[in-house]
Amino acid sequence: MRLGIFLCTCNSTININFKSLKKAYSKDAEVIEINDQLCHSGLDYIIGDIKRKKLENVIICCTEKNEIFEAEVKNCNITFLNLREQCGWVHEEKEATKKAKGLIRSTIFGIGKGIRAEEFEVDVGYDVLVVGSFGPSVANYLSNIANVHFLADNIDFDLNTFEYLKDLKIHIGNIKNVSGNIGNFRVEISSKIDLDRCISCGICAEICPKDSIKYDIFYMIDHSCDGCEKCIEKCPVDAIDLQKTRIINVGQILAIDQTWDWYDKNIFGIYTSDEKDAFSNALLLASNLGVIRKKRFLDLDLKQCAAERSGLEGCDLCFSCPHDSVVRSGDRVVFNEISCQGCGFCSSVCPISLPRLKEYKRDFIYSKMKGLLSADLEKNILLFTCDKTGLSLLDYIGKRKQRYPAVLPLSVPCINSVSEADILTAFNLGADGVILLTGCKDCDLKKKTKDHVGNVVEFSNSFLSAFNLGERTLHCDAGSPWDFLEDVSSFSERLTRLPMNRGIIQEGNKREILLSLARDFSDKTCIIPEIVDEKTTHPFSDIEIGSGCTICNACSGACPVNALSISSGKINFVYGYCIACGLCEKVCPENVLKLKRSLDFSKLISLEEVNLSRSEPIGCAGCGKEYISKSALDKMTAIIKESSQKPEFGVDTHLELLTYCEDCRALLAIEKISVSKNKKGG
Repeated sequence: MRLGIFLCTCNSTININFKSLKKAYSKDAEVIEINDQLCHSGLDYIIGDIKRKKLENVIICCTEKNEIFEAEVKNCNITFLNLREQCGWVHEEKEATKKAKGLIRSTIFGIGKGIRAEEFEVDVGYDVLVVGSFGPSVANYLSNIANVHFLADNIDFDLNTFEYLKDLKIHIGNIKNVSGNIGNFRVEISSKIDLDRCISCGICAEICPKDSIKYDIFYMIDHSCDGCEKCIEKCPVDAIDLQKTRIINVGQILAIDQTWDWYDKNIFGIYTSDEKDAFSNALLLASNLGVIRKKRFLDLDLKQCAAERSGLEGCDLCFSCPHDSVVRSGDRVVFNEISCQGCGFCSSVCPISLPRLKEYKRDFIYSKMKGLLSADLEKNILLFTCDKTGLSLLDYIGKRKQRYPAVLPLSVPCINSVSEADILTAFNLGADGVILLTGCKDCDLKKKTKDHVGNVVEFSNSFLSAFNLGERTLHCDAGSPWDFLEDVSSFSERLTRLPMNRGIIQEGNKREILLSLARDFSDKTCIIPEIVDEKTTHPFSDIEIGSGCTICNACSGACPVNALSISSGKINFVYGYCIACGLCEKVCPENVLKLKRSLDFSKLISLEEVNLSRSEPIGCAGCGKEYISKSALDKMTAIIKESSQKPEFGVDTHLELLTYCEDCRALLAIEKISVSKNKKGG
């Protein structure tokens, strides 16, 4: 890795010790330059150094005119860092310099670890639907570049509205249902009057006893209609059907109507807004017309997926995807790569990390995290933020030179992607506090996301409290810069340094990392936790097995994470492995296995197998191999004895056959049949 670092003092207005920065990374880079106006006189230095030093990566610490650098710097990977608004203009020199070192170190650690997701093409087409009575002007604008359908339940017409609508395909009614993906939405609408058939004769309005049919360019039936159907009887062209639905096929939908049932959803290709934001969303829609390129965000390895076994439904955590991109299809879990937006919710919520983000793998995130926390600030506060809202908020505050405690920003694709393992890893690597900053306009920050972030914060704080470390994780909203400043300041004031030595980056899936961290925290704090949450919503469970268990292997066979195993006539259980999918409970033929949701931190430390049920293994009367448990043999014996149907060879013979394994039983049965035939023949 041939690296160049270029620092800008912005005419010496940035409160950072740049000589200290240069000295700190002199061994990491081929060249480190300090310039007072990097975006002006420094550009030639950068281009010259890239050619002379054969640089492969450059870190440009300048906040102005980035487009110039991107246009002029060729054949080199560029990373921009904003040391001015995020460090020098908002913190004292000592903290600003330390934070700047952390940001640079984080960038260096991340180089070479990021993977670019491959892309594929989606034909979105040019058919769009605009919904809502506020939409005529927007629909007219889009009609210059797309084939526009316009739908509203009523329209207040004036001359301008008529001009807007005359080139559109008009539908008067309401949306009943929407299915499909961007490029292929199937929209079902209720439309009481078929405008294609209507001849505007006015007979329906004259006959209506409720005066529910109004005319204003088009005939419309309002909500006062009582369904008497007199209009249907009189219509000469059969244009009225009060129950009729029609299907519209479009590539994208713009809904300027907050009363629509789908307003709170976040589906790629469906844009919802109020009247104020309608044109900005129309521009977004326009940018996705025709054939677009879409990232394939996820790596999927679902062999251990606990969502289904033998037709039984198990884990359903990922089905809460904010973009509705994960669904059941028969006995399979389907991840829709067209509607997937790469938010990372599924990766975060899956207990064993089966879906993984390609561009934000854990080694990449954790390496950058380690680099940031090497800053060793007075209080190391890590700030998880999406790469849109959070950094923009920090830049906004920085441009106004508002002081606040130094926080270390770590960009992720979406706060949905942050898991409990990520937060606790931050503490293991030296964080004293962690903030999750939400509030992105492009993200579904309504119930699903807020519930998820709340659960992640709650678990992290409970985990820390179990080791007497206190609550150190905060969920903060980016809605107001001033509220953010107040929240960060008060959070920093009440924080103390974490009384625990730094650890190393743990590897594995989410559950494996949590178990490793539990043991690590216990060793460092010398504490065995006593906290038990018996009403937990997190995927942890104890298991109880009643006396009717036959050690049949159904539960262990269904368990996708090997939390249950059978050995020498015993069912053993490892609490830390269980993800509470419930498959073992559903598959138990005796209905004696019960899950008991419980989060017991002490059991996360030990991975010792606990015996839940045992029965003496019985050896085959022929070969001696252990083949069945005594409880299973007793149950089968009782069934044969109590059966009203008499077996062909008699009860005693069948009971004798039960004492043999499958291989020996078959041979003995053939022998019995042969003897029986010989007797009959004699």
